[in-house]
Amino acid sequence: MDSVNRHTARERPDLLEWRKCQGQAGLYGVLAIVIGGGTMFAGLSVFPPVPKKYIPLLSLGFGAGCGWFVSHRAVISCHRSLSMDATFNDKDSQSKEIPSIQRAQQETKFGDKGFLKE
Repeated sequence: MDSVNRHTARERPDLLEWRKCQGQAGLYGVLAIVIGGGTMFAGLSVFPPVPKKYIPLLSLGFGAGCGWFVSHRAVISCHRSLSMDATFNDKDSQSKEIPSIQRAQQETKFGDKGFLKE
């Protein structure tokens, strides 16, 4: 993993899945840029409602918008599925844990409980 140290990667094994999700979203975004831009270019070339000098600019803008939209939606859908998996895993691990005994909180001279941390 490039930007995550090994300790964090061991603590959070779902980061590998998140990285795969980001990679797929990037690929889908690039494909949407190419397909959206090409479709817009072909459409404006065949049915020219605008001057020819603006066709490449409009095509690139439309392709960029399509790429952003598709990659954004891909990340959101993958994030939802990963968060659903994490929610189920957290509920399973919480049911197996034994509740720990809490120590009595220290009281300060002003009467605040739990303000001082050890």
